[in-house]
Amino acid sequence: PDSRLKQVLETSLDSLDGIYAKALELATPSSTEADRTNFSQRFRRIVGAIVLSFDSLSSLSIKCLLEDERNRDEFNHKVVKDTLNRLRSVLYIPDGAASVVTVVHTSFRDFLTNPTRCTKPEFQIKEEEGHEHLFHRCIAVMEKVLRKNICDLESPGTRIVKRREKADGSEVVDTSDIFESIAPHVRYACRFWVDHLLQVKNKPKLFEAALRFLRGHFLHWLEVLGLIGKTSEGITAITSLESSSKSYPDLNGFAYDAKRFALYNRSVIEEEPLQ
Repeated sequence: PDSRLKQVLETSLDSLDGIYAKALELATPSSTEADRTNFSQRFRRIVGAIVLSFDSLSSLSIKCLLEDERNRDEFNHKVVKDTLNRLRSVLYIPDGAASVVTVVHTSFRDFLTNPTRCTKPEFQIKEEEGHEHLFHRCIAVMEKVLRKNICDLESPGTRIVKRREKADGSEVVDTSDIFESIAPHVRYACRFWVDHLLQVKNKPKLFEAALRFLRGHFLHWLEVLGLIGKTSEGITAITSLESSSKSYPDLNGFAYDAKRFALYNRSVIEEEPLQ
């Protein structure tokens, strides 16, 4: 850190953009060209998830969201942490794996997503491409994890409370049990997959993926939103999906029916929201 600070201070920098560019240059491995290329690819995915997400993510959630069967070595938790640790001058990275990672200042996000400011392609975050990738990762996570009765509750009328207790002999479940069964990256995917889709202009392939997911997991998705107290967000999401898919009749019709179903059942699903 001392030597890097000295390098920055000895460099003539006319603007904040220059400081960011120098910080990223110093964070890049200097060993081989292959190492630099691999770092820039990981940078765009990992930091892209941080600056384009609609809620803060931890290093573990980033790993779980980005990792799949094809890239386990590329996005395991150690690799994600090692990549982030090189960027402590521009990112706030707590020690705990479950603690959220954030940019030190919002201007860094603006710098990365503006190609006229961030002139080096290896560090540019292309917003539409990034949102499309995160949409597909959200869909993949949900298709892998969501199932009927994800929390293995004994009764469909189970109440959600702050602490486990028995009321009139009925089953109750506390919020910690909910959060153990539904991991943070799964909760993120359920809440924001539609938001990522809406940021992409060319949507036909995304609409196909959305319709496939809804046909297989609509009730499972709605169940999770009810358990975490976010059914209203789901209704907003499905309404936005309906409005944006008018040129794709199959999805538009499904979204219309799904919205009516969710609205009709909202009072039942969220009768005992998380407190």
